[in-house]
Amino acid sequence: GVEITYVNAGSADATIIEIGMAIVPTNNLRPGAHMEITPDRKHLASGEKGKTSAAHMAIDLARVQADHKSLGPGTSTYCIGYIAYEDAVGIRRETGFCRLFDPEGNRWLPVKDSEYEYSY
Repeated sequence: GVEITYVNAGSADATIIEIGMAIVPTNNLRPGAHMEITPDRKHLASGEKGKTSAAHMAIDLARVQADHKSLGPGTSTYCIGYIAYEDAVGIRRETGFCRLFDPEGNRWLPVKDSEYEYSY
């Protein structure tokens, strides 16, 4: 399966509310993918890391690798998602992420695209 590691990069404590994520094989990444959402109420101090296993999100890296190979040239596989959290004063915030699957290195690489990589 896939494990997601996240860190509270802010200067104050935060509480994770939910994590949404989808694996998207495509040759044209567009907003609007259906995400599997996992409720979470984990408290993180400033600088603290958290992890969530995508095993319960039905994401299987072996399946991703097989799908990627079967889709042929010109197709990329992305992991897109968000982490919703409350800051120390209870304001809901969200950070989005997008990673591109690198079949050569068997890893996920960050994608610099403000549609998916954001924080507010």
